[in-house]
Amino acid sequence: MTSADNQKNTDEQLVARILRGEKKLFDVLFDRYIERLLRYVVLFLKSDEEARDLTQEIFIKVFRSLDQYKFMGKFERWLFVIARRTLIDQYRKKKLKTFSFDSMDMDESAIPVQEESPDKAPELLQGLPVRDREILQLRFMENMSYEEISEITGMTQGSLRNVVCRWIRRIQEDNSDELPKSQGMARE
Repeated sequence: MTSADNQKNTDEQLVARILRGEKKLFDVLFDRYIERLLRYVVLFLKSDEEARDLTQEIFIKVFRSLDQYKFMGKFERWLFVIARRTLIDQYRKKKLKTFSFDSMDMDESAIPVQEESPDKAPELLQGLPVRDREILQLRFMENMSYEEISEITGMTQGSLRNVVCRWIRRIQEDNSDELPKSQGMARE
């Protein structure tokens, strides 16, 4: 098969072929997810270099654990669960007491929304509590459904919707004079 043919395979098909011995196909999965995973990891780490190193570590864990993938859900969700657990482990190793995905401490500090470029989205998310930042990242930057995010975070879909709606309202309130009158919560 050609490289283009391999790109057409689903993640699950690629995993099955890798498990049958076609190890080089892991490069296709790597290429498919490296940017998204790095974007996810960099939100939680202060250093881009540290984020790249940890992302590489995540891919190594994924490769070594492929035989544990049960083909019962989307590979993408399984990958992000491993990434999330690796991030938690990373913070436990560093003994940073300020980090918690499950933190209920809601920091209501203002979000700097004046940025023009979508490339600034990770910077905008930096001011949010870690749990909310993760949810918004997965929902809007990775375009995951609430069901998928629920599987990754362990939160109920209703709780996820509440977090997203709260931040959308907050941003709308902070920018009410800049938003067109027809724009609202239609997306939710």
